[in-house]
Amino acid sequence: MLDPSHLIGSGEVPSSVGAPINAAPGNVVSHQPIEHASVAIQQANERVLQAEDQCRMLAAAVAIVSEMDTCHDCQSAAVKAARMLGQCLHVKRVQIAWQRKLGRKCELIADTAPDTIDSAAHFHAAAEEILARGAVTMFPCRDHSKRHALLAIKKYVDMISATSLVAIPLIDSQGEPHGVLMAVDAISVPRDQRTPEIPTPDSATQRVADYLDAVGSALTNKLVAIEAMQPRKWEQVIRSATERADRSRRKVILAASAAIALAMCVPVPYHVKARCELQPVQRRIVAAPFDGPLQRVLVRPGDVVQSGETLARINPREIDYELAGLRAQLKQAIQEKKGLMAQHDFGGSSIAQLETERLTLEQELLEYQRDNLEIRSPLSGVVVSHDLKRSEGTPLTKGEILFEIAPLGEMIVEIAIPEQELASVRTGMPVEFYLHALPAEKLTGKLEHIHPKAEIREHDNVFIGEVTIRDPKGTLRPGMRGRSWIKSDRHPLAWNLFHRAYYSLRTYTGW
Repeated sequence: MLDPSHLIGSGEVPSSVGAPINAAPGNVVSHQPIEHASVAIQQANERVLQAEDQCRMLAAAVAIVSEMDTCHDCQSAAVKAARMLGQCLHVKRVQIAWQRKLGRKCELIADTAPDTIDSAAHFHAAAEEILARGAVTMFPCRDHSKRHALLAIKKYVDMISATSLVAIPLIDSQGEPHGVLMAVDAISVPRDQRTPEIPTPDSATQRVADYLDAVGSALTNKLVAIEAMQPRKWEQVIRSATERADRSRRKVILAASAAIALAMCVPVPYHVKARCELQPVQRRIVAAPFDGPLQRVLVRPGDVVQSGETLARINPREIDYELAGLRAQLKQAIQEKKGLMAQHDFGGSSIAQLETERLTLEQELLEYQRDNLEIRSPLSGVVVSHDLKRSEGTPLTKGEILFEIAPLGEMIVEIAIPEQELASVRTGMPVEFYLHALPAEKLTGKLEHIHPKAEIREHDNVFIGEVTIRDPKGTLRPGMRGRSWIKSDRHPLAWNLFHRAYYSLRTYTGW
């Protein structure tokens, strides 16, 4: 800062510019050049002070923008900018209102005096009035003719018991308004200790207004850029959760470990999984009653039949031939008997009588077979096996199996219990199972019997358990397969999960 002594010097001053010198009476020395020099020095000092103020303000603006770059969201950047502006401009309170979306109502996102109780309605009305003006707004207004346009601002200033307010609309480089910045009660401080005069409140308010007007666009553009880079809500949730997890990672790990350990000790029912297959409660085999060619087959596997319903017919041709021969032989035997009796050959007639009786019995048997050529179902049920449709006309042998019929209404579920799970299963345990053919229908029952001997099924050594179930709708069929779950005893969850691996390891290592 310039000092008059540095420019004038401390020695003698020429008569044209220095201090007054002794002169003869009547002579007058002019002081006008000295006054001009003092005015010039004062003007130079003022320019230096203004330049220093501008440098300080510029440095403060750069510092504010730099600090805002370290923030991750618009609100934290606004809070930091408001705090630094309050310290730089020596104002009691700085508030920043921001529009989350263009055209919407402004929301207060930064306030250096958050404990002050404000009226939201008055604040929003003042913010809307500042946005509507679109220029720097100072209160009290120096232009008395425009005071009517600051009614909302006056109400807000009176409500917070302030004396002055400087506000600017936050407008970006594209000319779009985004919010409002308010500075309340600027404090008058001397710019330099060598400046004897104290600035007036009006000058302090004007200084704040000039500074906010200069940096407002830069602050707005920075807030817009931060808001554009701000993650979405779900990203913020994930980020905050990650940050919280990072801060308390050890606690989370310990809590999770304790929770898992407790969960492993909770007793829960153990479920034995096994394959299952439906089998009929009983099987009735229908065989050929006597020899003869198969004339016609009326049913196929899967057909539901009733008791006494005809399943197939045997061709009567061979029986008819045999009957015709027997009848001729019987007549012949009767005639021989009569002739022997006429000859009084009682021995021969007795033998002829016996032959006649034999032929009569054979004729009755053939006639019985002739009357029973239709093969009928012995019970109501479904044909399970043996499709003879393509075997019509082939000769049948007595006792040859023709059909297998299973009754409906009740089925046996054969459960293939794995050998390693046999120790966990006993009769009386509840069973749930689902069939591949009826995946939406849950069937239940109780384990009634376990075969004492293991069987090989699908390359696994299993014990067969049986469950009887009712089938009132008649939708179940023998041979249907599915998956079953036997509800065994309760064990700790850790045992349910790891006992098979533990026992397998013991088996293979010989512990």
